[in-house]
Amino acid sequence: MGKIALASGAYSAPSLGLPDRLCENAYLERSRTTPDGEVQIMPRPGTLALPDWASAARGYEELSLGGVVKVLAVVGSAIKTYDPATGTVGTITGSIAGTDRVVIKYTEQQIGILGGGIFHVGDLTGIAAVTDPDFAALLADHDQTAFINLMSIGQRFVLQYGSRFCFTAVNDGDNTTALNYYTAEYAPDGLVGGSTIGLRMWHMGGKTGEPWEETGQSDDPYRRSLGQELDVGLRARDCFKNLDGVPYWIDQHNQVRRSGNAAIPDNISGPDVSLIIGATDVEDLVAFTLEFEGHAFYGIHMPTMCPLYDANYGEWTRFLTLQEETWR
Repeated sequence: MGKIALASGAYSAPSLGLPDRLCENAYLERSRTTPDGEVQIMPRPGTLALPDWASAARGYEELSLGGVVKVLAVVGSAIKTYDPATGTVGTITGSIAGTDRVVIKYTEQQIGILGGGIFHVGDLTGIAAVTDPDFAALLADHDQTAFINLMSIGQRFVLQYGSRFCFTAVNDGDNTTALNYYTAEYAPDGLVGGSTIGLRMWHMGGKTGEPWEETGQSDDPYRRSLGQELDVGLRARDCFKNLDGVPYWIDQHNQVRRSGNAAIPDNISGPDVSLIIGATDVEDLVAFTLEFEGHAFYGIHMPTMCPLYDANYGEWTRFLTLQEETWR
């Protein structure tokens, strides 16, 4: 009996007229039962559906605050929690501005939510928009009307706007000053997003990126990591993710990038994946990470498709839900 090659090495049809070669709702796993270590196809894990949130959810985040681990979600303007241990759904007092996709971060004591360009802060008992007038002064000083992204590092919240980012006091998210800001100076391409990974904040512009690190000084807490600048930008804010301590993102040319120790980030997507990404509106590009049974995936949720990259095997797969082309 001959062996049939697995759908590995190409995400989709490499050119018109050729058949697709891809895995759907499956991933590759090295066989533990064959002596030559052949790969086998494994089914993807199941998912837990929260149907009441499906249409109105603006963002999710798993958080650990005061020893309590919960999933926090913004549903419309409401703030919901889900306890995976008990299946209990709760509500946090407060209302989140806007209708856009939110960014949720937290420190040791507080939760920060960016929605509608407005920064909200609080804890599991209540969350509200910040009242310190210096936040508005920081925006106005740079001719901006809204914050675009939120991070947290060193028990402070960090907010991006224009080509600048400002920071709050330690464990006091509703406390800043008109001088609590820095400018991403490597290139004047404007900030798009980024995140904190390990000991660094990654501030990503449309064409370049620059990591920053803590200084240990309370009045001047951050500095640019010299020699670490990237001549690669970020296309979509919600596609910059941390996978096993390594940044993954979609660049301005619709390529999926991974930054290791090299000066030039790896391009881990071929033209087939880039073509799919390029045909999708930037607002519809949402990345996520998934880790299970020794596999680490970087996934991209789009309205009509959900490709995932398996960092362990360097292969792409695609997850679907029933007859839908994307994964719920």
